[in-house]
Parts: sequence; C-alpha cells; structure tokens
Amino acid sequence: MTRLKDSGVYWLGEVADDFDIVPSTIVFNERREKNLEDDVHLTPSQKYGVLPQDEYQEITGGKVMQKLSDSDMKHVEPDDFVIHLRSFQGGIEWSQIRGKVSTAYTVLEPRDGVFTGYWRYFLKSAPFIEGMASSTDQLRDGQTINYARFSRLKLLRPPLETQRRIADYLDKEISEMDALIEEFEGLKLDLENRAIPFAKRYLDELEDARAGLTHLGLHASFIGGSGFNERYQGVAGEELPFYKVGSLSTMDSRAIVHDLSNTVSRETAQEIGARVVPAGSILLAKVGEAMRLNRFGINSVDCCIDNNMLSVQPDLTILDTDYLRLALTQLPIDVLVNSGPVPSLNTSAFKAFKFPLPDLDTQRGVATSWQREIEKSDALIEESTRLIENLKARKTALITEVVTGRKEV
Repeated sequence: MTRLKDSGVYWLGEVADDFDIVPSTIVFNERREKNLEDDVHLTPSQKYGVLPQDEYQEITGGKVMQKLSDSDMKHVEPDDFVIHLRSFQGGIEWSQIRGKVSTAYTVLEPRDGVFTGYWRYFLKSAPFIEGMASSTDQLRDGQTINYARFSRLKLLRPPLETQRRIADYLDKEISEMDALIEEFEGLKLDLENRAIPFAKRYLDELEDARAGLTHLGLHASFIGGSGFNERYQGVAGEELPFYKVGSLSTMDSRAIVHDLSNTVSRETAQEIGARVVPAGSILLAKVGEAMRLNRFGINSVDCCIDNNMLSVQPDLTILDTDYLRLALTQLPIDVLVNSGPVPSLNTSAFKAFKFPLPDLDTQRGVATSWQREIEKSDALIEESTRLIENLKARKTALITEVVTGRKEV
C-alpha cells in the first residue's frame, strides 16, 4: 500500500511519501536561445500540443499571425515544454520537435533527473492547472506567464525510475481511453448528421411514388425581420419573444425555439416596425454563415424576428408545417446564397425550391416517421455524450491519482 504524506502545497494535497517537493527551478531551466536559421515555426495549443504552424492551420482551418522577423523568436528543442497564453487553463505543452516560437511564450528546458514522459502528464494534470491558475490570478487573458512567475510554483519530483514507470502506465491507459472517446465522438457526429439523409430518403420515396412536385412560393407566405435597437433588448416578460439568429440554437428535439432573453409588447413591435410572425411558422437565418447550418425552427407562440432572419408560413390547408421543415432540410443552401462579403439568401431562388407534395395525411405520416427517427438518434446522442463525459472525467482523475503517487503503478 502506498504511504502518503502532506505535500504542504494546497493544490497538490497528499502525495507519495518518496516524492520530493522542490522549487520548479530545480526541475526546469528557462531556454532563452534565439531561434536557429532553419527552425520550423511552431504553434502551441491546448488541444493539439505543439505543432508546426502549417500543420496546425491545416488541422484547424484557422489562421495564425505570421512573424515578420526571425529576430523575435525563441528556439525550442525536442522534449522542451512551452508555456503559452492559455496555460493557466490547460497546462503546459510538451514539444516533440525542434523549432521556434514567439517570445510571447516561455520555453522550459528539463534539467537532469527529469523523464519527460512523466512531466507531459503532470504539467497537464488538474492539480497543476489549478496551481497555475492560482499563481496567475492577476494576469489578464492573453498575457504572458513568464519564467519568474512559473518559478514561484513548487513541483513534485518522483524518483527517476518511478517517473518512467508512471509514464509507461499512463501511455497505455490513456491511449485506450482516448481511443474509446474518439470512437464515441465519431458515433455522436454520425448520429448528429442523420436527420438530413433520413429526410432525403423519405422525399425520394415520395418522388418514386410519383407525388407531384411543387414550388415553395406557391403554398407559403413570408415575413422578413426588422431592426432591433439595443435599447429594446434584454427585456423579459413581454408578450412577444423577439428572436435573433442565435435563438435557433435553443431549438428542442421538435424544433420548437425556446428563447425568452428578448421580448417586446405588441405596442413596441408596432413602434419599431416589427411584423408579428404567427405561431407555427418556420424560422431560418437569411444572412451570414449561420445559413449553412440548415437550422429551421418553429415558433410555438406569436413572435418577432430580427432582420437577419426570415419566416415561412405554410398554407395549412395543403402543406403541413413539420413536413415542410423536413423538405427544407434538402435546400441546396450553397446554390441559394448571394455572393458578397456577407452571404445572404437569394429569396427568389428560395421561393422556387421544389419538393414533393403528397396529400396532407401522407405528409403528416412522413413527418411523424421522420421525427421518430430523429428522437431515436437524439437518445443515442445523449447516451454517447454521457459516456464521453464519464470517460474524460475518469481520464482526468486517473492522471491526478497516478502523477501524485496516490495510486501506485
């Protein structure tokens, strides 16, 4: 059984009896070397670790500011650790490659008696992140954590052979957990993307059954949104919800929008020129990248919408609301977008959208079957999410127990 002692460091708590508590300067030196001519530009990140900048951009699709001069860069060696601008939230990143980073980062060089495999876990562990956060309370987001500030921390230093043993154990256990997390995340993504293929299958079956095609504009009316001055925003308790594009993220499994963060009276709506959208309409984004998310919400009560949105009111004598929402998932959004600095919906092309129009009973039956498929997927998504969260929590707890020596391996 592992013998424990009080570390004397509040964020570490109890640790193995044979683990030393030492100043961080005993474990790491600061590397201050200027970058070499052939150094690759590196980008440290919480999620991906330390990567070549080009590789990071390829993975994330994001852009990273390029340095104009190599004179403002620090050299990094394999097995160095890099403190970046978010380390107080996610720990310190281990570099497996040689390269260069901005002087905004602090580069740590391991001293003798350090097995980096252990430290790559310790410096990303929950207790260490807590210690980093407490030592940087006075820092604003985006400010540098320098070596002087880092040197105030006390660190654990297990015997070298124990460091190796812990690293080998965690490499095996964490890789297995990560593989399971990746598997469940893949399943979740697949389930989240099923609604559109399900809808396409039902519509294809209707076309095969020779259901006649119709144009959206023949059986629906449309109401555009209005401007919404800031002085009217943030009011609760009035009769009419005032939805923005972001409100579509509050849809439930039946696409009902639930957002009461902004409400107005009918008098205010009239004053600002906002038309009232009748309950049971379909709401969508008509400006911006949000159009490409294919979100179509339904308002359960009368509402108003802002000028980045559009509402569609089906003629209920011939077109069922839930069936229309199913059909709209097949919109070729990219074809319907007007080009320009800010994408916008081509409303003429939108109204010309074609879809099968069977009788109302068939529409309702198809919409009900589709909704059941979605609800099954949603239940599986919820279960997958729960399993992912549990695995991540177990992973965090295991790393903490092992790197502190509370769990002997």
